[in-house]
Amino acid sequence: MPYLGKQPVNLIKDNAVSTNKIANDAVTNAKLSNNAVNSTEIVDNAITTDKINGSAVTDAKLANNAVTTNKINNLAVEQGKIADQAINESKLQISNAPVNNYVLTAQSGNTGGLTWASPGSIANFTTVTAGAVSNALTYDVTVQKDKLYLIELTGIWGSNETQTSGTGGNYMRLQASDNAGSSFISQHYGDAITWYPSAGTGSTSAGIAWLYLSRDLNNANSDILNAFATQPTYNLNLYYYQGSETGSNVFNSAVWGMGLHKNTDVVFVNGGFSGGATSPINLLRFNINDASMNGYIRVLRRD
Repeated sequence: MPYLGKQPVNLIKDNAVSTNKIANDAVTNAKLSNNAVNSTEIVDNAITTDKINGSAVTDAKLANNAVTTNKINNLAVEQGKIADQAINESKLQISNAPVNNYVLTAQSGNTGGLTWASPGSIANFTTVTAGAVSNALTYDVTVQKDKLYLIELTGIWGSNETQTSGTGGNYMRLQASDNAGSSFISQHYGDAITWYPSAGTGSTSAGIAWLYLSRDLNNANSDILNAFATQPTYNLNLYYYQGSETGSNVFNSAVWGMGLHKNTDVVFVNGGFSGGATSPINLLRFNINDASMNGYIRVLRRD
């Protein structure tokens, strides 16, 4: 009702202004106090895309684990978005399980287009073993009949020599066993041949046949091969094969290959071992007589 004189204070009582007393569009941004609107005051699905300012959704506004895979557009994760060292083997789609010392190869017909494979795929060879040799008195290679082996000896040199130059020489040698190294075969054939008369020749001593694979490696009284500093190592590619023959040639084996000496002499190896009448050769043993062996050896097999 109208008043005469001064209008009384607090004319509107507390809680007297209900929703139907507020005109549409009457409550503007200026009428809202800070933090007045909490989540319970917002109708579900009321905040549409056009209501969100550009760059308004910062990292701090996202709850932990809020962005799931279906929230990320296809092709949205570019190279720059991936941290260094972030992708490990388990994150790759590969058709088979990993194997130590295998390499990742492209195989378009396999799942993910990637497959773990042996690195020794040279002419259908597979790697049997590979690794560095350090101060080894011997190096053994397990072999089977009816399989072709390629044995790569790279950067071979000798250490811990036990004899002086000129007292018998230091040769790369090979012996064979048909009982996994319990004893060794006493008969060989063939030699290592170079263009010079100083090539190593095979020998038999103490019931063991040695097939020589090099010239004398020692021209000094210190570690072997130090006499030629520019090319101080010996490299040899050697093939080995033993078939299942019959008669007098049962289990005879063949060894052949080519090596390069420290002073560029080429060495040709052509020989083998006479196996027993009932058992095939199953172990080859490499060494340098009167010295330890160093370098890198890789053994490949073609089945």
